[in-house]
Amino acid sequence: MSFDGSDGSQMAFWTCSSDAVTAEHVNDFDEYFIVVEGGYFLHLDGNEISVAAGRECYIPKGTRISGRVIAGTRTIHMFGGRRATREQKS
Repeated sequence: MSFDGSDGSQMAFWTCSSDAVTAEHVNDFDEYFIVVEGGYFLHLDGNEISVAAGRECYIPKGTRISGRVIAGTRTIHMFGGRRATREQKS
């Protein structure tokens, strides 16, 4: 489930149904997220960090990010810009 702010920001509630890997990328906006359940392992500019349930993470724009998440992990993400484009309803 995702929400779009009038300023172009976005918020997403994600549940990972299986283990997954995120390829390295760089966002042109800030990102903040909290792990509600499970765990997320990130590489931020080459440094590995673990974000367990109840922990939060701030990722400044321009940071090289990649990671892996374990099945069953639930997260809440806030993006300072448009991360996803959704199909327009007619």
